[in-house]
Amino acid sequence: MQYSHALAFVTLSLAACLAPLPASAQECDVNANPACSAAVNLGVISGDTGNAQVQQTGAGERFFLIRLREDSSSQRDLTARIDLAVPAGLDYDLHVRCHSCSGITRSSMNDGSLTETIGVRRTERALSTTDDSFTVLVEVRHRCDGNCNPWTLRITGNVAYDAASLTCN
Repeated sequence: MQYSHALAFVTLSLAACLAPLPASAQECDVNANPACSAAVNLGVISGDTGNAQVQQTGAGERFFLIRLREDSSSQRDLTARIDLAVPAGLDYDLHVRCHSCSGITRSSMNDGSLTETIGVRRTERALSTTDDSFTVLVEVRHRCDGNCNPWTLRITGNVAYDAASLTCN
């Protein structure tokens, strides 16, 4: 009997996500399915010195490019943390790819308005004269709900990473 309750909950949740969006959601186009090739360039931050940040606020689905630049000649990996703060009552997911639209992907798909976080890194190559800079493609994807409250995307360079980080070598 427990399974029928769980199935009913999943069915109702899925039905809510598939329902037509309210007029306010259609006006801000939260589920626009933008083309990856139309990514907005957020510029360049250092991946191995300081803790520079880039921040973007918006509503709906978007693609962004960010370049992690090597600024130090020391043997340090290039790293960044990408956080998507999702407002209450919304559900967005965060997807990050190495280098381009067809790169390796890592996703954060928490339920509801929990913050989505993904770490990225590139291992320092042995030669200190080699530029290890690289580009990351970030996708904010609408999952469920239909209001236009803005999310905030924050990318911070040169942060500690863990084993779950996306490695872009």
